[in-house]
Formats: sequence, structure tokens, C-alpha cells
Amino acid sequence: MIQINVITDMYTKEEEQSLKEFLLQQITGFTEQLNLSSLKSIFIAKDYVEELKSFQMEHSLEAIGATKSDTAIGVAKVVKYNEADGSLSQTIFFKDQLLMGLFQEKLAASTFHTIHHEFCHVHDNFVMQHIYSQVEDVQYRDLISLLRTHSDIIWREYVVERLSIKSYRIDNVRSDVKYLFEMIEETNQGVMLSISEYKNSHNTGLLFKELQEKANLLLKYSSAFCGAMQGLQEISSECDYIGIISEQLGESYYHDTWQRLNTELNELYAKYPKWESINVLDAVGKVVLKLWNDLGVEVHSQGNRIIIGVVD
Repeated sequence: MIQINVITDMYTKEEEQSLKEFLLQQITGFTEQLNLSSLKSIFIAKDYVEELKSFQMEHSLEAIGATKSDTAIGVAKVVKYNEADGSLSQTIFFKDQLLMGLFQEKLAASTFHTIHHEFCHVHDNFVMQHIYSQVEDVQYRDLISLLRTHSDIIWREYVVERLSIKSYRIDNVRSDVKYLFEMIEETNQGVMLSISEYKNSHNTGLLFKELQEKANLLLKYSSAFCGAMQGLQEISSECDYIGIISEQLGESYYHDTWQRLNTELNELYAKYPKWESINVLDAVGKVVLKLWNDLGVEVHSQGNRIIIGVVD
């Protein structure tokens, strides 16, 4: 039995009970398409970040907390860990305010999609654990290992959006496209600023860190959107949003990345989950590397060393 822990005073007793029953009902329904056998518990917390960190420390995991960006902090996260016998267990953390959306008509559908998205992460972690373990054991000793780690993150966001497509709101497409274009511009401006600061400080480590953070946020969002749009085309006759975006990008620095990302992720999905090895991620890694270069930072390897330079 999956344990649901509510650590907040945001809900009435009736709302809390209704929420627990709803989640358990959805878990039962999702098991027809998703393998949720490794899901052991769900936490719904007011102090979401602190509860998450505490849980990670309790299970001897790196206490990285919630996903953060310059504009927001994550409201849902799946934590996976191994039991004493080596078996995989998983727990989902939700911010209490997020699930309050289930009780509000305007937010209910988007909130449900977020829940569906997290359950798909649980499924993907389970079916691909033998592949992902190879990624997580890597210490960033060389460029190939680093690119595989980035590619793994990108893939995860893509596949869970594609798997959860039936709860995606088609009326979100316009705002999602708008946000994508904003991110494309903001990423370019942000990296340009980092390069400008690097020319004064000559701090290569800081430049590379900021490049990875900014590019990764854009690629994660892009891959999730790719997954949703390819999923829509798979189940309906919706128009080719991916192609339309490619046309709108025109001469943008992101045009080639967008097209190649869609192609490589779709090819990975065609083989999913029967990947022969972690090497299948390397095609996505090449897309990441090209984006770094297109943003103005040249990255290459020299033996096990990662060499960073600014494109003239």
C-alpha cells in the first residue's frame, strides 16, 4: 500500500481525505499503462524543499533539494533510492499549493497533468534503471560522460511528456510556444553576459558552469515540449507544431538545435525501452555540444580534460 503523507495545514480534513482518495484512485488507473510498483510513498508538504532535503539526507542521497531556476522553484519531484536488498524504491514530493489546484476549476486540468507527469517519471525510472545506473555512477571525468549526463536529463523530460500526452492541455500550446521563444532569447542573452564577464575575470570554471545551467534549462523545456507535440501527432491529427516552430526560428542560432533535438529524441523513443547501451544517448550529446558552440563557447576534449574557449 502506498503511503500518502500530508504535512501541511492548507487543506480541510475533507479536502485532505479527498486528495488521498483521488491520488490512490489515479495510481490504480495509471497502472494499466505505467509500472508504478516501485512507488512507496507520496509527500504533500508546505515546507516542500525542507521535507525533500530531509528525506534525501535520511536515505543517504545527495541533498540537492528542489529544481530551481532564476524565476521559479520546482513544485514536484521524484526521489529514487535503493533498499538494503538493492531494489529500487521511489517517492514523489508535491508542494501543497500545487495540489490545491485540483479543487479549482481553472487549475484542475493542468494540476492533473503535473501529477501524471510525475507518475511517468516513476515508470521511466523503473523500466530504465539498468541504463540510468550507468549514467548516475559516472563522475564527470571526461566530456563524453558529462554529455551523457546532460542527455539523460533531456531524455527524461521528453519521454515523460510523451507518455503523459493524454492529460496534456492542447489549449496550452500557444503559451508554451511563446515561453519557448522567450527562453531561446533569454538563454542567448544570458550566455552573452557570461562571456562578457569571463573576458574580464578569465574564470573558465564559472563560464562553463553558467553555460551548462542556462543551456540545460532551455534544452529541458524544449525536449518536454517536443515530447508533447510528437505525442499529439501520434494520437491525433493536430498540425505540425514542430515544423511551424522550425520555420519561425528561421536564422536563429537555435534552429539547428531544435530540428536535431526533435529528430534524435524521436529516434530514441522508437527504440524505447529496449536500448542496448547508454551509448544511444550520444546522439543527443552531440546536439548539446553544438548548442554550446552556437551560444559562443567552444568545448572539446583533450584526453580526459575538458577544454573551454570563447568562439571568436
